[in-house]
Amino acid sequence: MQFIIRLATPQDGPFVRDFVFATLRGYGIEPDPDGLDADVVNFGKAGDGPILELVAEAEAQAVGSVVISYVNPKEAHLSKFFVNPLYRGYGIGRALMARAIEAGRARGYQMLKLETRTIYQ
Repeated sequence: MQFIIRLATPQDGPFVRDFVFATLRGYGIEPDPDGLDADVVNFGKAGDGPILELVAEAEAQAVGSVVISYVNPKEAHLSKFFVNPLYRGYGIGRALMARAIEAGRARGYQMLKLETRTIYQ
């Protein structure tokens, strides 16, 4: 599978929303577009500011995502680290995380924190 990792654009937003929301629903989590998932609703519009959005692109569409958000000069928060289920198993998640770490280091971050949602059953 051929893919590239690049900065997100507004055109990536619908693809990212689709696979992120579908993944959440697959785990029984209803997306929260006005709260925890507001960044997905606006995905691709951050540019290269304090919030950095990266996508994995394959077959001319976004198939993976990660967001790096400024916390303080030494720390950033990672969120929306997802890969479309149809594209898992090709090393896309590993490449996205490596690029996020590289981007964080380039911005001077010494710590990147990744949180996940807890599912209670």
